[in-house]
Amino acid sequence: MIPFRQQQVTAVTLLLLVIVADLCGSSHRVSALTTPPIFASKSSPISTSLFAKTKQPAIRRVAIIGSGIAGLTLAHALENNNKNSPDGNMEINIYDSRSIIDSTLGAGVQLNGGMSVLHKINPELASKAMNAAVPVTRICSRTQSSSSSSSLDYDTLLELDLKQSVLDTGGITKQELIVNGELMSFAIRRGVLQQVLIDNLSEDTSNRMFLDKTLRGVEQQGSGGDGNEQGITCVFEDGTIEGPFDLVVGCDGINSAVKQFVDTGSLSSKITTNQSSLTNSAIYSGLRVKFAVSDDPSDTSDNGTELHQYFGDGTYTLAGTYGAGAGKPPSRMAFVVYRDDNYFGPFRKPPRVEEEIQKQKKTETEQEKEPDENTDWTQDNTFMAGTTNTNNSIDPRKTAILSQINNANVPSSEIEPIIQQCNRFFDLGVYLHNPFSISGWCREVPRSGGRFCVLAGDAAHAMPPFLGQGANQAVQDAYSLALEIDQYNRNLLQPLNYDNNGNPNINVDNEENNESIITLQEHLKRYESKRWRVTTSLTAKAAFLGYLETGGGFLSKFRDVFFFTMGKIGVARKVFLDGATPRV
Repeated sequence: MIPFRQQQVTAVTLLLLVIVADLCGSSHRVSALTTPPIFASKSSPISTSLFAKTKQPAIRRVAIIGSGIAGLTLAHALENNNKNSPDGNMEINIYDSRSIIDSTLGAGVQLNGGMSVLHKINPELASKAMNAAVPVTRICSRTQSSSSSSSLDYDTLLELDLKQSVLDTGGITKQELIVNGELMSFAIRRGVLQQVLIDNLSEDTSNRMFLDKTLRGVEQQGSGGDGNEQGITCVFEDGTIEGPFDLVVGCDGINSAVKQFVDTGSLSSKITTNQSSLTNSAIYSGLRVKFAVSDDPSDTSDNGTELHQYFGDGTYTLAGTYGAGAGKPPSRMAFVVYRDDNYFGPFRKPPRVEEEIQKQKKTETEQEKEPDENTDWTQDNTFMAGTTNTNNSIDPRKTAILSQINNANVPSSEIEPIIQQCNRFFDLGVYLHNPFSISGWCREVPRSGGRFCVLAGDAAHAMPPFLGQGANQAVQDAYSLALEIDQYNRNLLQPLNYDNNGNPNINVDNEENNESIITLQEHLKRYESKRWRVTTSLTAKAAFLGYLETGGGFLSKFRDVFFFTMGKIGVARKVFLDGATPRV
């Protein structure tokens, strides 16, 4: 097994190569470089005979592990398959480790290509998501003023009028991001989007959504010869066993149990929700984000049409307004991104002498533990808002964030008032998956009769949030995977060829004359190949931007010149719109 530190170096090096190729090379060179090894040697899809076709199982029962954006969108996409398929009897089951789905948890997400894809799945669903969100029409990047030392002043590095940029670009970008004359660019709280997706599931799927279900095992069921139905069974922490399923989809985030199975072929019973259980493909970036959220309905200082980015020395902030639900006042949010002082990029800095002494006193487990990714969005309750404050003390969470902003010389004229109004705070470590995985995104469960586990969303390709594409790519994964599932099932239901009158004409004695089909494995690999290229490129760009935007000293000066120049020559617009345009 390759040592984890070596995996980090390899992943970071390859991601840098992806960036260089994507920005400098032609589309053909980019495609060649960003083709994973598992696809590079493949020629045409594997074809199967009539006999092999009849042995392939149709996908009738699906288990979705995780009810985040990817899992819920996949449920909707599969429901759409049911409506349009000849038999329409696929059973969709959703399992989530959380005990409750709290729409107030989480910060905000941007939806552009993701909203466009929701329209493809269900226009009514997309309309409800849009009503719960607020539009985003402009993005501005600003830095500390070169002519004033005041923290209230700033210089503008670039501005993007999103609709005009889409119209000027034209082509597929305009076709995908302008729907019915409206720009697909919205901001919404993560929990609110999840609630919209839950509320609009069919009654049958809603009744098959189960909470408090932490996956502990993936096993085969039946051999096909004893009367038992073959398939995959899921073993949960509460002792229940569910199944058999024809497909298990891991939408359970960066700390994915299904990914552990896909990567290793087994699932450890010791897996927990702590960072220490993350698989070796999860890399801590050395960057952290503090989210400050205001639910004050009286705060109407912004109409929610612009996102403002402010750069400082080693830190940057993002200010914006995010939809909190249809008919509800939106939430103002401020994000503060900064580097972990104990890390240089994804690499831990060598400890000083006194730190080394303390390290030797720690247990092996404590030494290996990385900063928490905070997948459950646990609030920072250092100071409980709303409690009696007899000493007129100041909320230390606000003080810490404001101090950090001021020390980094971040222009604070807009950020500080937002933070002063905030009543909820979250602190997250930024992780990404090593996309260069030998095992890929799917694995067949042995002795299950040809059934597979497959990944989607953060479980497949967790990426830094610095291009605002995490939720968008999760939605696109779900749609793309559902298309492959639908095509696979349709192929199984259709005769292999027809006579001149359109009647089935299958000659079982001459299989070579029967039209070949693609196996389930090839459909899943086709989904992976299509989505891997896009998400790997975005992961590389987002990681690069995160490190560049949080650069200190000379790097902060270089960053400002870089952003100003890229804005002037149109590269910034191209990078943003390339990420926003759906590739499904």
